[in-house]
Amino acid sequence: MKRFSFSCLFLCILFSAMIRYAGAQQIVSGTVLDKSTRIPLEDVNVLLLPPKQGAVTDKNGQFVIRNVLPGTYTLSFSRIGYKTEKQNILVTKTKNTILHIYLKKETKRIEEVSVTGHRIMQKEFYETAPVLSVGNIEKITIDRSASVRRWGRSHCRQDCTLLG
Repeated sequence: MKRFSFSCLFLCILFSAMIRYAGAQQIVSGTVLDKSTRIPLEDVNVLLLPPKQGAVTDKNGQFVIRNVLPGTYTLSFSRIGYKTEKQNILVTKTKNTILHIYLKKETKRIEEVSVTGHRIMQKEFYETAPVLSVGNIEKITIDRSASVRRWGRSHCRQDCTLLG
């Protein structure tokens, strides 16, 4: 009986800890927009640091990162053609974190790029096929492997079929 009550007590403590832990996880979500046009940005990489959890924005510029424990984090937002933004956030036990992020376009100047190429000339090989006349057709045979050979009537083997 003592063993049974100890097992029940242990399971109750374990179950309540699991509920508390599961309830403490929050959601970090938001929208990423172009700073000048206010148009939602698709395919922005959103990275939650330090645990390196992440998401990518959808066509409406929205992202969701689930199962975030309460604490202080840094969110990094990056996309080609835009300046990477970092923002510190505080995730609490009581409410989800909702953000609106504005990314500024970034133009980068690159060095001149030269593209050159050359053509490799390959010799083309042509194989000529003999022209058959009505008189030559009688001299052609086909063996069992279906390859065409020239034979004279005197050289035909038994496994050949003589055409003509």
